[in-house]
Amino acid sequence: MSEATAGFSFKDITSIEYALTQPGVILHYLKLSFWPYPLVLDYGWPVAHSAKAMLLSAIPVAALLLTTMWALRYQPQLGFLGVWFFLILAPTSSFIPLADLAFEYRMYLPLAAIVVFVVISGWNLICYIASTDEARQQLAIVMLCVLVATLGWTTIRRNADYRSELLIWTDTVAKRSDNFRAHYNLGNTLVKQDKLQEAIVHYEQALLIKPDYAQAHNNMGGAFLLQKKFDEAMAHYTEALRIKPDFDEAYSNIGMLLALQGDFNEAITYYTDALRLNPEDAVVHNNLGKALAEQGNFKEAITHFKETLRLEPDYTEAYYNLGNAIAYQGPLEEAIAHFSKALLINPEYAEAHNDWGIVLAQMGQIEEAIVHFSKAARLKPDYAEAHHNLGLAFAIQGKLEEAISQYKEAIKFYPDSAEMHNSLGAALAMQGKLEEAIEHFSEALRLKLDFVEAQNNLAAAEAQLMKKANEPVNH
Repeated sequence: MSEATAGFSFKDITSIEYALTQPGVILHYLKLSFWPYPLVLDYGWPVAHSAKAMLLSAIPVAALLLTTMWALRYQPQLGFLGVWFFLILAPTSSFIPLADLAFEYRMYLPLAAIVVFVVISGWNLICYIASTDEARQQLAIVMLCVLVATLGWTTIRRNADYRSELLIWTDTVAKRSDNFRAHYNLGNTLVKQDKLQEAIVHYEQALLIKPDYAQAHNNMGGAFLLQKKFDEAMAHYTEALRIKPDFDEAYSNIGMLLALQGDFNEAITYYTDALRLNPEDAVVHNNLGKALAEQGNFKEAITHFKETLRLEPDYTEAYYNLGNAIAYQGPLEEAIAHFSKALLINPEYAEAHNDWGIVLAQMGQIEEAIVHFSKAARLKPDYAEAHHNLGLAFAIQGKLEEAISQYKEAIKFYPDSAEMHNSLGAALAMQGKLEEAIEHFSEALRLKLDFVEAQNNLAAAEAQLMKKANEPVNH
Protein backbone atom coordinates (compact mmCIF):
# COMPACT_ATOMS: atom_id res chain seq x y z
CA MET A 1 0.00 0.00 0.00
CA SER A 2 1.29 3.46 -0.88
CA GLU A 3 2.34 5.33 2.21
CA ALA A 4 0.65 8.49 3.45
CA THR A 5 2.09 11.39 1.50
CA ALA A 6 1.60 15.07 0.99
CA GLY A 7 2.71 17.09 -1.97
CA PHE A 8 2.68 17.57 -5.71
CA SER A 9 5.31 16.25 -8.04
CA PHE A 10 7.20 18.97 -9.88
CA LYS A 11 5.34 17.94 -13.03
CA ASP A 12 2.08 19.13 -11.44
CA ILE A 13 2.97 22.81 -11.10
CA THR A 14 5.12 25.27 -13.06
CA SER A 15 7.46 27.90 -11.62
CA ILE A 16 5.08 30.66 -12.75
CA GLU A 17 2.07 29.02 -11.08
CA TYR A 18 4.08 28.49 -7.90
CA ALA A 19 5.14 32.15 -7.85
CA LEU A 20 1.59 33.36 -8.54
CA THR A 21 0.30 31.28 -5.61
CA GLN A 22 2.86 32.33 -3.00
CA PRO A 23 1.55 35.85 -2.16
CA GLY A 24 -1.65 34.29 -0.78
CA VAL A 25 0.42 31.76 1.14
CA ILE A 26 2.63 34.51 2.63
CA LEU A 27 -0.43 36.46 3.79
CA HIS A 28 -1.75 33.28 5.40
CA TYR A 29 1.57 32.78 7.20
CA LEU A 30 1.42 36.36 8.50
CA LYS A 31 -2.15 35.92 9.69
CA LEU A 32 -1.20 32.72 11.56
CA SER A 33 1.74 34.54 13.16
CA PHE A 34 -0.69 36.84 14.95
CA TRP A 35 -3.67 34.49 15.33
CA PRO A 36 -2.73 30.80 14.94
CA TYR A 37 -6.07 29.42 13.85
CA PRO A 38 -6.90 27.31 11.96
CA LEU A 39 -3.65 25.34 11.91
CA VAL A 40 -3.66 22.55 9.33
CA LEU A 41 -1.13 19.78 8.73
CA ASP A 42 -1.72 19.67 4.97
CA TYR A 43 -3.47 22.65 3.40
CA GLY A 44 -3.83 21.28 -0.11
CA TRP A 45 -3.44 24.92 -1.14
CA PRO A 46 -5.12 25.72 -4.50
CA VAL A 47 -2.86 26.78 -7.35
CA ALA A 48 -3.25 30.29 -8.76
CA HIS A 49 -3.26 29.84 -12.55
CA SER A 50 -3.39 33.52 -13.53
CA ALA A 51 -2.17 36.96 -12.44
CA LYS A 52 -5.78 37.95 -11.75
CA ALA A 53 -6.12 35.13 -9.22
CA MET A 54 -3.12 36.36 -7.24
CA LEU A 55 -3.73 40.12 -7.49
CA LEU A 56 -5.62 40.60 -4.20
CA SER A 57 -2.89 38.82 -2.27
CA ALA A 58 -0.01 40.36 -4.18
CA ILE A 59 -0.96 43.98 -3.41
CA PRO A 60 -0.51 43.77 0.40
CA VAL A 61 2.64 41.64 0.03
CA ALA A 62 4.09 44.17 -2.41
CA ALA A 63 3.20 46.95 0.05
CA LEU A 64 5.11 45.11 2.79
CA LEU A 65 8.14 44.75 0.51
CA LEU A 66 8.05 48.46 -0.33
CA THR A 67 7.70 49.31 3.36
CA THR A 68 10.71 47.11 4.12
CA MET A 69 12.82 48.92 1.50
CA TRP A 70 11.70 52.30 2.86
CA ALA A 71 12.47 51.20 6.42
CA LEU A 72 15.96 50.02 5.44
CA ARG A 73 16.77 53.62 4.59
CA TYR A 74 14.87 55.53 7.24
CA GLN A 75 14.37 52.95 10.07
CA PRO A 76 17.15 50.36 9.46
CA GLN A 77 16.37 48.35 12.63
CA LEU A 78 12.83 47.70 11.45
CA GLY A 79 13.98 47.33 7.86
CA PHE A 80 16.41 44.61 8.94
CA LEU A 81 13.53 42.61 10.45
CA GLY A 82 11.58 42.88 7.20
CA VAL A 83 14.58 41.77 5.13
CA TRP A 84 15.15 38.90 7.59
CA PHE A 85 11.56 37.76 7.12
CA PHE A 86 11.50 37.90 3.32
CA LEU A 87 15.00 36.53 2.68
CA ILE A 88 14.55 33.46 4.89
CA LEU A 89 11.12 32.79 3.40
CA ALA A 90 12.30 33.33 -0.20
CA PRO A 91 13.68 29.80 -0.91
CA THR A 92 10.27 28.24 -0.18
CA SER A 93 7.94 31.07 -1.20
CA SER A 94 9.25 32.42 -4.48
CA PHE A 95 9.25 30.86 -7.97
CA ILE A 96 11.11 27.60 -7.22
CA PRO A 97 8.41 24.90 -7.04
CA LEU A 98 8.55 22.69 -3.96
CA ALA A 99 6.54 19.60 -3.10
CA ASP A 100 3.93 21.64 -1.22
CA LEU A 101 2.60 25.12 -1.83
CA ALA A 102 2.07 25.86 1.86
CA PHE A 103 3.50 24.28 4.98
CA GLU A 104 3.52 25.90 8.39
CA TYR A 105 7.03 24.74 9.34
CA ARG A 106 8.44 27.06 6.66
CA MET A 107 7.59 29.95 8.99
CA TYR A 108 9.68 28.69 11.91
CA LEU A 109 12.78 30.77 11.08
CA PRO A 110 11.04 33.79 9.47
CA LEU A 111 8.76 33.89 12.52
CA ALA A 112 11.73 34.97 14.63
CA ALA A 113 11.73 38.36 12.87
CA ILE A 114 8.04 38.83 13.64
CA VAL A 115 8.57 37.77 17.26
CA VAL A 116 11.35 40.36 17.66
CA PHE A 117 9.10 43.03 16.14
CA VAL A 118 6.18 42.08 18.42
CA VAL A 119 8.37 41.97 21.54
CA ILE A 120 9.88 45.40 20.84
CA SER A 121 6.49 46.88 19.98
CA GLY A 122 4.93 45.24 23.03
CA TRP A 123 7.63 46.58 25.32
CA ASN A 124 7.17 50.10 23.99
CA LEU A 125 3.41 49.75 24.48
CA ILE A 126 3.90 48.54 28.07
CA CYS A 127 6.19 51.48 28.80
CA TYR A 128 3.62 53.86 27.41
CA ILE A 129 0.78 52.31 29.41
CA ALA A 130 2.91 52.38 32.56
CA SER A 131 3.12 56.15 32.22
CA THR A 132 -0.68 56.53 32.05
CA ASP A 133 -3.35 56.37 34.75
CA GLU A 134 -3.97 53.26 36.88
CA ALA A 135 -7.26 52.34 35.17
CA ARG A 136 -5.54 51.98 31.82
CA GLN A 137 -2.77 49.93 33.41
CA GLN A 138 -5.28 47.50 34.95
CA LEU A 139 -7.17 47.21 31.66
CA ALA A 140 -3.93 46.44 29.83
CA ILE A 141 -3.03 43.74 32.37
CA VAL A 142 -6.46 42.13 31.99
CA MET A 143 -6.21 42.22 28.18
CA LEU A 144 -2.72 40.72 28.29
CA CYS A 145 -3.86 37.91 30.59
CA VAL A 146 -6.82 37.15 28.32
CA LEU A 147 -4.53 37.08 25.28
CA VAL A 148 -1.99 34.77 26.94
CA ALA A 149 -4.73 32.46 28.23
CA THR A 150 -6.40 32.31 24.82
CA LEU A 151 -3.17 31.55 22.98
CA GLY A 152 -2.22 28.99 25.64
CA TRP A 153 -5.59 27.26 25.29
CA THR A 154 -5.18 27.24 21.48
CA THR A 155 -1.75 25.62 21.85
CA ILE A 156 -3.09 22.91 24.17
CA ARG A 157 -5.94 22.17 21.76
CA ARG A 158 -3.54 21.93 18.83
CA ASN A 159 -1.17 19.62 20.71
CA ALA A 160 -4.13 17.32 21.37
CA ASP A 161 -4.60 16.91 17.60
CA TYR A 162 -1.14 15.35 17.39
CA ARG A 163 -1.86 12.58 19.89
CA SER A 164 -2.44 10.12 17.06
CA GLU A 165 -2.27 9.84 13.30
CA LEU A 166 -6.03 9.35 13.19
CA LEU A 167 -6.73 12.57 15.11
CA ILE A 168 -4.43 14.77 13.03
CA TRP A 169 -5.82 13.57 9.68
CA THR A 170 -9.40 13.76 10.95
CA ASP A 171 -8.69 17.35 11.98
CA THR A 172 -7.17 18.10 8.57
CA VAL A 173 -10.20 16.72 6.72
CA ALA A 174 -12.53 18.71 8.98
CA LYS A 175 -10.68 21.95 8.17
CA ARG A 176 -9.92 21.20 4.52
CA SER A 177 -12.72 18.95 3.26
CA ASP A 178 -11.70 19.63 -0.36
CA ASN A 179 -8.15 18.37 0.19
CA PHE A 180 -7.81 15.06 -1.67
CA ARG A 181 -4.51 14.24 0.05
CA ALA A 182 -6.08 14.64 3.48
CA HIS A 183 -8.86 12.19 2.60
CA TYR A 184 -6.27 9.81 1.13
CA ASN A 185 -4.06 9.91 4.23
CA LEU A 186 -7.05 9.52 6.54
CA GLY A 187 -8.04 6.49 4.47
CA ASN A 188 -4.55 5.02 4.93
CA THR A 189 -4.75 5.57 8.68
CA LEU A 190 -8.16 3.89 8.89
CA VAL A 191 -6.85 0.87 6.96
CA LYS A 192 -4.09 0.47 9.57
CA GLN A 193 -6.84 0.34 12.20
CA ASP A 194 -8.81 -2.23 10.17
CA LYS A 195 -11.66 0.26 9.59
CA LEU A 196 -11.86 -0.71 5.95
CA GLN A 197 -15.30 0.59 5.01
CA GLU A 198 -14.56 4.01 6.53
CA ALA A 199 -11.25 4.06 4.67
CA ILE A 200 -12.98 3.31 1.37
CA VAL A 201 -15.33 6.27 1.93
CA HIS A 202 -12.33 8.62 2.20
CA TYR A 203 -10.55 7.10 -0.79
CA GLU A 204 -13.76 7.64 -2.77
CA GLN A 205 -13.85 11.25 -1.59
CA ALA A 206 -10.23 11.74 -2.64
CA LEU A 207 -11.07 10.36 -6.08
CA LEU A 208 -14.13 12.59 -6.41
CA ILE A 209 -11.84 15.58 -5.90
CA LYS A 210 -8.97 14.19 -8.00
CA PRO A 211 -10.14 11.34 -10.29
CA ASP A 212 -6.63 10.73 -11.70
CA TYR A 213 -5.09 10.07 -8.27
CA ALA A 214 -3.34 6.75 -8.94
CA GLN A 215 -2.21 6.23 -5.33
CA ALA A 216 -5.80 6.50 -4.08
CA HIS A 217 -6.96 3.91 -6.62
CA ASN A 218 -4.11 1.63 -5.57
CA ASN A 219 -4.81 1.89 -1.85
CA MET A 220 -8.56 1.62 -2.34
CA GLY A 221 -7.83 -1.60 -4.18
CA GLY A 222 -5.85 -2.71 -1.13
CA ALA A 223 -8.81 -2.02 1.15
CA PHE A 224 -11.11 -4.06 -1.10
CA LEU A 225 -8.52 -6.84 -1.16
CA LEU A 226 -8.55 -6.97 2.64
CA GLN A 227 -12.34 -7.29 2.41
CA LYS A 228 -11.82 -10.17 -0.08
CA LYS A 229 -13.69 -8.19 -2.74
CA PHE A 230 -11.32 -9.29 -5.48
CA ASP A 231 -13.17 -7.87 -8.50
CA GLU A 232 -13.36 -4.38 -6.97
CA ALA A 233 -9.71 -4.58 -5.94
CA MET A 234 -8.63 -5.55 -9.46
CA ALA A 235 -10.67 -2.72 -10.98
CA HIS A 236 -8.89 -0.10 -8.87
CA TYR A 237 -5.42 -1.61 -9.33
CA THR A 238 -6.00 -1.65 -13.10
CA GLU A 239 -7.19 1.97 -13.06
CA ALA A 240 -4.10 2.97 -11.07
CA LEU A 241 -1.94 1.43 -13.82
CA ARG A 242 -3.94 3.14 -16.55
CA ILE A 243 -3.34 6.51 -14.91
CA LYS A 244 0.29 5.78 -14.02
CA PRO A 245 1.74 3.07 -16.33
CA ASP A 246 5.06 2.98 -14.43
CA PHE A 247 3.40 2.41 -11.03
CA ASP A 248 5.45 -0.53 -9.73
CA GLU A 249 3.36 -0.97 -6.58
CA ALA A 250 0.18 -1.44 -8.63
CA TYR A 251 1.90 -4.16 -10.68
CA SER A 252 2.97 -5.82 -7.43
CA ASN A 253 -0.52 -5.63 -5.96
CA ILE A 254 -2.12 -7.14 -9.06
CA GLY A 255 0.43 -9.93 -8.83
CA MET A 256 -0.47 -10.52 -5.20
CA LEU A 257 -4.19 -10.58 -6.03
CA LEU A 258 -3.65 -13.07 -8.86
CA ALA A 259 -1.54 -15.27 -6.58
CA LEU A 260 -4.34 -15.29 -4.00
CA GLN A 261 -6.67 -16.50 -6.75
CA GLY A 262 -4.23 -19.26 -7.71
CA ASP A 263 -3.18 -17.74 -11.06
CA PHE A 264 0.56 -17.99 -10.45
CA ASN A 265 1.59 -17.65 -14.12
CA GLU A 266 -0.03 -14.22 -14.42
CA ALA A 267 1.13 -13.26 -10.93
CA ILE A 268 4.74 -13.95 -11.94
CA THR A 269 4.30 -11.71 -15.00
CA TYR A 270 3.11 -8.78 -12.88
CA TYR A 271 5.76 -9.30 -10.20
CA THR A 272 8.40 -9.31 -12.95
CA ASP A 273 7.03 -6.03 -14.33
CA ALA A 274 7.12 -4.53 -10.84
CA LEU A 275 10.78 -5.53 -10.45
CA ARG A 276 11.61 -4.13 -13.89
CA LEU A 277 10.43 -0.75 -12.58
CA ASN A 278 11.86 -1.15 -9.08
CA PRO A 279 14.48 -3.94 -8.87
CA GLU A 280 15.29 -3.09 -5.24
CA ASP A 281 11.85 -3.98 -3.82
CA ALA A 282 12.47 -6.77 -1.31
CA VAL A 283 8.77 -7.50 -0.82
CA VAL A 284 8.22 -8.15 -4.53
CA HIS A 285 11.27 -10.43 -4.71
CA ASN A 286 9.82 -12.39 -1.79
CA ASN A 287 6.36 -12.61 -3.38
CA LEU A 288 7.81 -13.62 -6.75
CA GLY A 289 9.78 -16.33 -4.98
CA LYS A 290 6.59 -17.65 -3.38
CA ALA A 291 4.78 -17.74 -6.73
CA LEU A 292 7.69 -19.59 -8.36
CA ALA A 293 7.77 -22.07 -5.46
CA GLU A 294 4.05 -22.73 -5.93
CA GLN A 295 4.88 -23.79 -9.49
CA GLY A 296 7.67 -26.06 -8.29
CA ASN A 297 10.37 -23.78 -9.68
CA PHE A 298 12.42 -23.89 -6.48
CA LYS A 299 15.74 -22.95 -8.08
CA GLU A 300 14.48 -19.54 -9.25
CA ALA A 301 12.44 -19.12 -6.07
CA ILE A 302 15.60 -19.55 -3.99
CA THR A 303 17.34 -16.88 -6.10
CA HIS A 304 14.60 -14.35 -5.31
CA PHE A 305 14.45 -15.23 -1.61
CA LYS A 306 18.22 -14.69 -1.40
CA GLU A 307 17.87 -11.37 -3.21
CA THR A 308 15.18 -10.37 -0.70
CA LEU A 309 17.62 -11.08 2.13
CA ARG A 310 20.39 -9.16 0.39
CA LEU A 311 18.12 -6.13 0.28
CA GLU A 312 16.62 -6.66 3.75
CA PRO A 313 18.81 -8.94 5.91
CA ASP A 314 16.21 -9.08 8.71
CA TYR A 315 13.27 -10.10 6.50
CA THR A 316 11.90 -12.93 8.65
CA GLU A 317 9.44 -14.36 6.13
CA ALA A 318 12.15 -14.58 3.46
CA TYR A 319 14.26 -16.83 5.72
CA TYR A 320 11.17 -18.97 6.31
CA ASN A 321 10.33 -19.15 2.59
CA LEU A 322 13.95 -19.90 1.71
CA GLY A 323 13.97 -22.72 4.24
CA ASN A 324 10.84 -24.24 2.70
CA ALA A 325 12.19 -23.97 -0.85
CA ILE A 326 15.46 -25.64 0.13
CA ALA A 327 13.54 -28.34 2.04
CA TYR A 328 12.02 -29.49 -1.27
CA GLN A 329 15.40 -30.07 -2.93
CA GLY A 330 17.83 -30.37 -0.03
CA PRO A 331 20.01 -30.33 1.85
CA LEU A 332 17.57 -30.49 4.76
CA GLU A 333 20.19 -29.23 7.24
CA GLU A 334 20.41 -25.99 5.24
CA ALA A 335 16.63 -25.61 5.37
CA ILE A 336 16.77 -25.97 9.16
CA ALA A 337 19.47 -23.28 9.31
CA HIS A 338 17.12 -20.81 7.61
CA PHE A 339 14.17 -21.70 9.88
CA SER A 340 16.53 -21.11 12.79
CA LYS A 341 17.45 -17.64 11.45
CA ALA A 342 13.78 -16.77 11.04
CA LEU A 343 13.14 -17.72 14.67
CA LEU A 344 16.21 -15.82 15.83
CA ILE A 345 14.61 -12.64 14.43
CA ASN A 346 11.08 -13.56 15.51
CA PRO A 347 10.91 -16.22 18.25
CA GLU A 348 7.08 -16.13 18.03
CA TYR A 349 7.02 -17.35 14.41
CA ALA A 350 4.75 -20.40 14.74
CA GLU A 351 4.94 -21.36 11.05
CA ALA A 352 8.74 -21.60 11.20
CA HIS A 353 8.51 -23.96 14.18
CA ASN A 354 5.93 -26.08 12.35
CA ASP A 355 7.96 -26.41 9.15
CA TRP A 356 11.16 -27.04 11.08
CA GLY A 357 9.28 -29.89 12.72
CA ILE A 358 8.25 -31.26 9.30
CA VAL A 359 11.89 -31.33 8.15
CA LEU A 360 12.98 -33.03 11.38
CA ALA A 361 10.25 -35.65 10.91
CA GLN A 362 11.51 -36.27 7.35
CA MET A 363 14.96 -36.83 8.85
CA GLY A 364 13.49 -39.35 11.30
CA GLN A 365 14.02 -37.11 14.34
CA ILE A 366 10.47 -37.50 15.67
CA GLU A 367 11.11 -36.44 19.26
CA GLU A 368 12.74 -33.19 18.14
CA ALA A 369 9.93 -32.66 15.63
CA ILE A 370 7.36 -32.97 18.43
CA VAL A 371 9.15 -30.19 20.32
CA HIS A 372 8.72 -27.79 17.37
CA PHE A 373 5.15 -28.83 16.56
CA SER A 374 4.26 -28.28 20.22
CA LYS A 375 5.86 -24.81 20.20
CA ALA A 376 3.95 -23.90 17.04
CA ALA A 377 0.64 -25.00 18.59
CA ARG A 378 1.42 -23.16 21.82
CA LEU A 379 2.31 -19.92 20.01
CA LYS A 380 -0.75 -20.15 17.76
CA PRO A 381 -3.45 -22.26 19.46
CA ASP A 382 -5.76 -22.21 16.40
CA TYR A 383 -2.98 -23.45 14.10
CA ALA A 384 -4.72 -26.56 12.75
CA GLU A 385 -1.75 -27.78 10.70
CA ALA A 386 0.55 -27.76 13.73
CA HIS A 387 -1.95 -29.81 15.75
CA HIS A 388 -2.30 -32.23 12.84
CA ASN A 389 1.46 -32.63 12.45
CA LEU A 390 1.83 -33.14 16.18
CA GLY A 391 -0.82 -35.87 15.96
CA LEU A 392 1.05 -37.56 13.08
CA ALA A 393 4.27 -37.53 15.11
CA PHE A 394 2.53 -39.05 18.14
CA ALA A 395 0.98 -41.70 15.88
CA ILE A 396 4.44 -42.67 14.58
CA GLN A 397 5.47 -43.17 18.20
CA GLY A 398 2.39 -45.30 18.80
CA LYS A 399 0.87 -42.74 21.20
CA LEU A 400 -2.63 -43.02 19.78
CA GLU A 401 -4.50 -41.20 22.57
CA GLU A 402 -2.23 -38.17 22.21
CA ALA A 403 -2.52 -38.37 18.42
CA ILE A 404 -6.33 -38.51 18.52
CA SER A 405 -6.44 -35.56 20.89
CA GLN A 406 -4.33 -33.46 18.50
CA TYR A 407 -6.32 -34.54 15.42
CA LYS A 408 -9.55 -33.48 17.12
CA GLU A 409 -7.99 -30.15 18.04
CA ALA A 410 -6.93 -29.67 14.42
CA ILE A 411 -10.42 -30.48 13.09
CA LYS A 412 -11.95 -28.05 15.58
CA PHE A 413 -10.07 -25.22 13.85
CA TYR A 414 -10.20 -26.65 10.32
CA PRO A 415 -13.31 -28.85 9.99
CA ASP A 416 -13.10 -28.92 6.17
CA SER A 417 -9.75 -30.70 5.98
CA ALA A 418 -10.11 -34.12 4.36
CA GLU A 419 -6.56 -35.06 5.39
CA MET A 420 -7.24 -34.36 9.06
CA HIS A 421 -10.44 -36.41 9.09
CA ASN A 422 -8.57 -39.26 7.39
CA SER A 423 -5.76 -39.13 9.98
CA LEU A 424 -8.25 -39.18 12.85
CA GLY A 425 -10.09 -42.08 11.24
CA ALA A 426 -6.85 -44.04 10.90
CA ALA A 427 -5.96 -43.55 14.57
CA LEU A 428 -9.46 -44.53 15.69
CA ALA A 429 -9.35 -47.64 13.48
CA MET A 430 -6.06 -48.65 15.08
CA GLN A 431 -7.84 -48.47 18.45
CA GLY A 432 -10.63 -50.65 17.11
CA LYS A 433 -13.17 -47.80 17.14
CA LEU A 434 -14.36 -48.69 13.66
CA GLU A 435 -17.74 -46.91 13.66
CA GLU A 436 -16.10 -43.59 14.57
CA ALA A 437 -13.30 -44.23 12.09
CA ILE A 438 -15.81 -44.86 9.28
CA GLU A 439 -17.56 -41.56 10.08
CA HIS A 440 -14.31 -39.64 9.61
CA PHE A 441 -13.24 -41.55 6.47
CA SER A 442 -16.68 -40.80 5.00
CA GLU A 443 -16.33 -37.12 5.90
CA ALA A 444 -12.90 -37.05 4.28
CA LEU A 445 -14.39 -38.43 1.06
CA ARG A 446 -17.28 -35.97 1.18
CA LEU A 447 -14.74 -33.17 1.32
CA LYS A 448 -12.41 -34.73 -1.26
CA LEU A 449 -14.09 -37.22 -3.59
CA ASP A 450 -10.89 -38.48 -5.23
CA PHE A 451 -9.03 -39.06 -1.94
CA VAL A 452 -7.67 -42.56 -2.67
CA GLU A 453 -6.13 -43.11 0.75
CA ALA A 454 -9.43 -42.32 2.48
CA GLN A 455 -11.26 -44.63 0.05
CA ASN A 456 -8.90 -47.49 0.90
CA ASN A 457 -9.12 -46.78 4.62
CA LEU A 458 -12.91 -46.67 4.48
CA ALA A 459 -13.06 -49.97 2.58
CA ALA A 460 -10.68 -51.61 5.05
CA ALA A 461 -12.61 -50.31 8.08
CA GLU A 462 -15.96 -51.45 6.65
CA ALA A 463 -14.53 -54.89 5.83
CA GLN A 464 -13.07 -55.19 9.30
CA LEU A 465 -16.36 -54.11 10.86
CA MET A 466 -18.29 -56.65 8.75
CA LYS A 467 -15.83 -59.39 9.69
CA LYS A 468 -16.22 -58.47 13.34
CA ALA A 469 -20.02 -58.58 13.01
CA ASN A 470 -19.88 -62.06 11.46
CA GLU A 471 -17.65 -63.51 14.14
CA PRO A 472 -19.46 -66.00 16.43
CA VAL A 473 -20.22 -64.72 19.88
CA ASN A 474 -18.42 -66.68 22.62
CA HIS A 475 -20.48 -67.48 25.71
